[in-house]
Amino acid sequence: MSNLLLRHAVITLPLLGTAMTVWGAEDAKPDALSADVGVRHTWDSNYDREADGNDERITVAYAGAEVNTDISRQHFSGRIGVARYIHDRRDYLDATGYNGGLAWRGELGDTFRTLVSWSRKDRPADRIDFIGNDIITYDDKQATLVYVMNTSWEIPLTVREAEQTHDNDSRRTLDYTDKELFTGVRYRSGRNSTVMLRLVNGEREYPNQATPIPAGQDLNFDYQRAEVETNWAFSKKTRLTGVVGYFQRDGEVNDGNGLQALLEGNWQASSKTLLTLGYNYDQPPLGEDSENASDTQRVYIGAEWDATPKLSVKTGAKQVWQSFDNTLQTSARDETVNVVTPLIVAYQFTDVVGVDLVSAWQKRHSPIASRDYSATELTLGLKAEF
Repeated sequence: MSNLLLRHAVITLPLLGTAMTVWGAEDAKPDALSADVGVRHTWDSNYDREADGNDERITVAYAGAEVNTDISRQHFSGRIGVARYIHDRRDYLDATGYNGGLAWRGELGDTFRTLVSWSRKDRPADRIDFIGNDIITYDDKQATLVYVMNTSWEIPLTVREAEQTHDNDSRRTLDYTDKELFTGVRYRSGRNSTVMLRLVNGEREYPNQATPIPAGQDLNFDYQRAEVETNWAFSKKTRLTGVVGYFQRDGEVNDGNGLQALLEGNWQASSKTLLTLGYNYDQPPLGEDSENASDTQRVYIGAEWDATPKLSVKTGAKQVWQSFDNTLQTSARDETVNVVTPLIVAYQFTDVVGVDLVSAWQKRHSPIASRDYSATELTLGLKAEF
């Protein structure tokens, strides 16, 4: 997977909390074994992120396999994958990344549900943050126990530990570990509308930062977050999702509080057509890289058309506004990012074999020349399910 457009290429719901992945795990796949292979090409106009930088072409070849199976009332899944990054001009940046995961989702009688999962993903460092050779590994482990009071109410309790590590020695001071405990309550109506309240308490530790730590440079922080999400089914064709979150961080560098909000509407115009329109506001933490703006707003739109039982077509666009303050040794400024996914096609040749085509284009506008660039991405993938 390319590190350039991955977080912008497909128009998706930008969920605010990790608990959503836990609570959304009910729709598991049936017994199946699947495999996928593909090639992604990216053309970047300013790969060095310098005022006079030149372009680059990156080819990513990837392969993976996934298994899902049910045993009694328990569901098990696993995935493994590998990606090879090949650069046209800068072969010293060629690298190999791996990803994978395991999950167990089960039911303990009619009162409790469980989810235990582990995932790992490698990716090259974003060029906008580091122009050297660095593979970032993200490792996530979590366990959830859900108490089902009745058909309408349930209460989850989740513990989670996540690690981010760098293989470049000069960036290992940015390795961190997140530890979280969160709980909440969810209500589901008879029309399948839901309201969720989520409370999160956690801490982030950077174990490799310089010792002794200079005054005012300690990256460690504690954090709390409260979120309310509503998923309202107005009719069989119309659904509205809203999320409001408030966070507070206590640390020397990462300190303060802020808001996160999301509003998204989905309209099933016909049995074959789905339209999506959304807005997202985010005040992220200062973080450890230049991509963490002090204020981000996104407006996005997407459309999906199931032309035939075998052919699905998607398209979408996103406008991003980012405000940066003068922290982390960067200048205060405003930047915009335009993202277009003109065509995403999925075609199922047979019951077993299908093909995916994804195209994406991104343009960043910045007063800093090294951050002003465009990139184009094209992916062709083959998948098989047995």
